[in-house]
Amino acid sequence: MNAMRNSLMTAMTVLALAATTMAAQAQDSQAKPQDQAHQEHHRPTPEMMQEKMGEFFAMQQARVHFQLKLTAAQEPAWNTYQAAIKPTMPAGARPDMKAWMAMPAPDRMARMIEMGKQHLATEESHLTALRAFYATLTPVQQKAFDHAMMGRHGHGHHGWGHDGGHGGEGEHGGWQQRG
Repeated sequence: MNAMRNSLMTAMTVLALAATTMAAQAQDSQAKPQDQAHQEHHRPTPEMMQEKMGEFFAMQQARVHFQLKLTAAQEPAWNTYQAAIKPTMPAGARPDMKAWMAMPAPDRMARMIEMGKQHLATEESHLTALRAFYATLTPVQQKAFDHAMMGRHGHGHHGWGHDGGHGGEGEHGGWQQRG
């Protein structure tokens, strides 16, 4: 019941933010026509995106922190865990899509494999931090943490849903095995 209430509150918040954003965009588009240069000027910078991602991450982690009811002795482990999983934007300039598309297929695939390796290394460091933090939790806290992080990778990414699957049906979270 508590999870349903949290899901409902999250959904209501998202809907309210979406409605506010749509209303602001509609008002802005009616006020003056926007040309291409104006749109380019308002495109979010990597710094703006990092800030928004940080705000969203902090909000999610505050909710989990509240649900866990950590002791003073567990706080240092929580802080270490949070520092280890804090999301960051990839370093360097954003890739140029024209240059990317101009690359030969083998070079593109090699670059994708390299990015995958970097992502895997990040995920492995997150797993190490998660295991260290998880070991400090009581069984009740572990259960609460498991529920709060279901469908997430532990670093703020959206999962399939609060029930761990697309529809929550069946033992495989909505996926049906055949054969």
